Amino acid sequence: MSSRRWSYRRLVFCALALASIIVGVTFLNRLRVAADSGDVATLLQLTILSITHSDPQVLTPRVSSMSIVGNYALTSYITGDGNGSGEAVFSKSSGSWRKIGGTGGAITVDDLTSLGIDATTANALMANLAPPPPTPTPTPTPLPTALLRSLTR
Repeated sequence: MSSRRWSYRRLVFCALALASIIVGVTFLNRLRVAADSGDVATLLQLTILSITHSDPQVLTPRVSSMSIVGNYALTSYITGDGNGSGEAVFSKSSGSWRKIGGTGGAITVDDLTSLGIDATTANALMANLAPPPPTPTPTPTPLPTALLRSLTR
């Protein structure tokens, strides 16, 4: 009887552990917001502008990874010469992104929470850092037929 009780307790414990893992993963997935391409493009531009504004000598910086969770974003960048890197933190309010923090190095969860980001979102931002999706190449606008004719005369 004792071994049955022990295996029953073990089964209940394992079931509860599994349920809590499923709930945790589901919660984090709900936190993750699929960023539209407008948000991604805006954050890429804001990151580059903030780097070149603070140090005009930086040549061709690029965003190496980014994460968007809810109304917060974290971007990592490297300078064109590869000698510098850093991270920038953004907040979205009334449909507009603005920079709320950044460093010339790696940001920690403590840094994010000190900016007013709750710990769950801060951890998700750090965990979801990934290379940004490729930005689409704009499709060239066809020239009007009248202009084409005038150029070929």
